[in-house]
Amino acid sequence: MSDLIVTPYERRYQQMVLELLFYSRRSHTHLDWHKPAAWIETFPSAVWLAWEKTRLMGVMAVSPALNGTSWLRIAALDNAAAPAEVLAPLWEAVAEALRAEGATHIYLLLLHLWLEDILPLMTLQAREDVVTLYRNSLVLPPALDTSLIRVRDAYVEDIALVMSIDHAAFVPPWQMPLDDVRQAIRQAASATILLWQGEAMGYQISTRHQTSGHLARIAIHPAMQGRGLGAALLDDTLRRFLRRGVRAITLNTQASNIQSQRLYERYEFRRNGFDLHVYGAELTANRMVR
Repeated sequence: MSDLIVTPYERRYQQMVLELLFYSRRSHTHLDWHKPAAWIETFPSAVWLAWEKTRLMGVMAVSPALNGTSWLRIAALDNAAAPAEVLAPLWEAVAEALRAEGATHIYLLLLHLWLEDILPLMTLQAREDVVTLYRNSLVLPPALDTSLIRVRDAYVEDIALVMSIDHAAFVPPWQMPLDDVRQAIRQAASATILLWQGEAMGYQISTRHQTSGHLARIAIHPAMQGRGLGAALLDDTLRRFLRRGVRAITLNTQASNIQSQRLYERYEFRRNGFDLHVYGAELTANRMVR
């Protein structure tokens, strides 16, 4: 593909990109709360396209840098494309744009085996595992003493508050950007804020599909961790699910987060074996390093 060229995304190419994502056998989207079309239009400068004349051969997109970190959000190849020949120039353009934005690290959630073709090009190395835990029970431990705690519903007006707790509780690359917080609260089946003596100290966001639930996000401000607030928020969330007839519940957490896993085990969550690998690399001024 000697005549392959890479260009920034333009809106007139939207349908071509969406068709590539849909029809490609090597397609990756890690967009959390967003649909591809909406995400691309929200962050057009983060999307790059590879062309062979007028044929779209590949697409790569990353999240805007947040506290120096970015995620590979979209990648797809034409079914006839040679991975290295298309991915290498795409990554070169993406990396240059990230460095110009001030990003220092890039991460990838390995959702598909074909993504292993990307690892050597970006010199990505294994950094963490994300594990899934599962609970299917109508029984909960005895209710906790929550005399100093109140849990209220979260609203779109609470976006800044939720994000401040989130960024205090998590380090990059696990922090949620503003647009993700907004979309998460809008789409949640349950979004709540925990108040300790009237001050917001935690939040959770959950989704529901028929009789199954997923605890998508839960966080307690680090100044109040270790005082049972996480257990109180988890307990309240599970009871809300059970009142709606939802007993099968999943959640994800980092394999290294042993403290959280111990809390979930107390509430009969068990690992279901569905683990995902997270890869990361450091961006330097001129190249990727291991």
